[in-house]
Amino acid sequence: RSYRRTVATALISFFVVPAAFFTLWSALRLRQEVTRQRGEEVGRALQEVSGDPALTTRLLARPEPVALAYVAERADAEFGLYRRGRLVASSLELLPALGVLPPVLDPGLLRGDGLPIPTLSAPVPGSNVRLSAEPLGSQLAVAAALPGVDVQLARGQLDLALLLLLASLGGTFAAVAVAGAVARALGQPIEALRRRAIAIGRREPIPDLRAPPAEFEPVFGAIEQMERDLVESEARLEDETARTARIVAWGEMARQVAHEIKNPLTPMRLGLQHLRRLGRDGRPDLPAQVDQTVERLLVEIDRLDRIARSFARYGAPPERTDGPLESVALDEVASELAQLFTLAATTPIVEVVGEAGPPVRSRREELLQVLLNLLDNARAAGARRIVLRLAPGELRVTDDGSGIPAGQLERIFEPTFSTTTSGTGLGLAIVRRLVEGWGATISVESTPGEGSTFILRFAGPGSTGSGGAA
Repeated sequence: RSYRRTVATALISFFVVPAAFFTLWSALRLRQEVTRQRGEEVGRALQEVSGDPALTTRLLARPEPVALAYVAERADAEFGLYRRGRLVASSLELLPALGVLPPVLDPGLLRGDGLPIPTLSAPVPGSNVRLSAEPLGSQLAVAAALPGVDVQLARGQLDLALLLLLASLGGTFAAVAVAGAVARALGQPIEALRRRAIAIGRREPIPDLRAPPAEFEPVFGAIEQMERDLVESEARLEDETARTARIVAWGEMARQVAHEIKNPLTPMRLGLQHLRRLGRDGRPDLPAQVDQTVERLLVEIDRLDRIARSFARYGAPPERTDGPLESVALDEVASELAQLFTLAATTPIVEVVGEAGPPVRSRREELLQVLLNLLDNARAAGARRIVLRLAPGELRVTDDGSGIPAGQLERIFEPTFSTTTSGTGLGLAIVRRLVEGWGATISVESTPGEGSTFILRFAGPGSTGSGGAA
């Protein structure tokens, strides 16, 4: 429903309904006034007869139509003479035939002493004739019939109808105009409330309202209080969510640390138990067995050291591991890694293609660590060929390994997530941390069964960065 239409309808009713009642009342008053005036005219006509002694004496002696016609011409009315209530003469012979003058006089037409002149309408359909009578002596009575059209009544009714029409039209236009003004005036605070509610829902700044109407101040106050409560609740929820996330992360980290440490501890325990058993048995090959077991223990100790370093590297803040950025030639780093894998004469084969362009902003040792991690992951995925594709400000590492399932691409850089059972899940997380520390980005594209491509995009050679960029 339209608010403006509702206001306009109410205002139109406010104008039109009283105007209609006033017009109806005026029409009734006009009809009563015209009836009174016609009665007075009939009374004056009767006075023309009763006030003339000679005419009255003549009619009492001998009722003649000629005398009635004379009086009718003088009084501008028609007359009838009744004896003992019956019509005996008329000023116009057609009047009884037309029914204007009834054959029997209605006693209600006779005026009493000191009373107003009573009048009745003639019993003729479509006529507008008023009748009245006055006694002449004890047996005679004269009746006056005043024909004619109520022009005054019709004109007055037409004027009232036009007045009602003008009042209705004027009231309608005024109501529409006032409704528009009222709707705009009352709609402004409502529109402001709507904008504020939408802003709160969208988490946008709340628009200011200079001076709300006094009636709306409690509503605006409630909206502002609700907005403050929502901000406070959201802040508390964010704090609680962050706290919960930290607890979950620490729990997951503790579980992962325990799991990773447990793996090398098992063979170390078995190796020590084996050495103790060899010492009790006194076997002749004890020195060789001791050397072999110690070598295994050292391997597991190195494994523990790598695990500890990985967790320490990921958990350390960037400013503790980052130094100033330096200009690094991508083609030199890529060629060095390719030569290293070529000298090792192991799978996969590493190739360098493309032109690197100007040096990029990075750290050489960290870039080597990132690329070695990516190459090791490709080798673990069964890659037989790895291509280091160079472009200005960009380095792509493409392999033909098993690829990464689509459902794991979004989690590949998360800590403790690994696609293998032997990894710590921190390698790619550390890679992303190092890359973002240079102000660069890393992304991955992969097709299961065909291989993966890791894309490094660097800042320009003129850019500046700090170790804390991430």
